[in-house]
Amino acid sequence: MSQQLTEPGLERCLWGKGFEVLAQPEPDGALRITCPERPKLAVTSETVSDALALTGEAIHKILVGQVRRSDEAR
Repeated sequence: MSQQLTEPGLERCLWGKGFEVLAQPEPDGALRITCPERPKLAVTSETVSDALALTGEAIHKILVGQVRRSDEAR
């Protein structure tokens, strides 16, 4: 699967922490992952495993930030 994710011109939909994410190879060979539901989320890495791990961390941080903001509103 990792080779399929790095083929030029290929876009794959994956799921990360309950969110659909799009994996797109960059011209330099890196993998860029974005999330339609989280427009500010964008991760780029040289390897598929690193890109997916960074995406999971970013989604976690976004969700934790939302929980903190909703707690502060009380």
